[in-house]
Amino acid sequence: VSQGGPLFKKFKSNLLEFIERLIRGCKHNIIYDEYMMDNVISWLLALSDSQVRAFRHTCTLIGMTLVTSLIDIAKMVQMDLENTERQLETELKKGQAKRAFAKVIIHCHVDMFLH
Repeated sequence: VSQGGPLFKKFKSNLLEFIERLIRGCKHNIIYDEYMMDNVISWLLALSDSQVRAFRHTCTLIGMTLVTSLIDIAKMVQMDLENTERQLETELKKGQAKRAFAKVIIHCHVDMFLH
């Protein structure tokens, strides 16, 4: 990846796109499994310790892409959480309003039938 030329540029973009898609594709389940992330991190640590500069460079690019993708997923999860909390609050308020309305209706009917 650290080499120049059109072949390596295509490889670099494909590799980084693969990492992004892998993380995005795993965002609902396997990303939270320690097995996958432990293996990826072990693999990156092994590459970063290599004597070959190109491997260390590639490892850095993959690591940065991995972290960026994880941050994007964390943002999406946070937004989903906030939306779900707002929906829950709205539904709870609707439920309270319905119960209050039902009580008023019941009291009106009781008043009408007793008087």
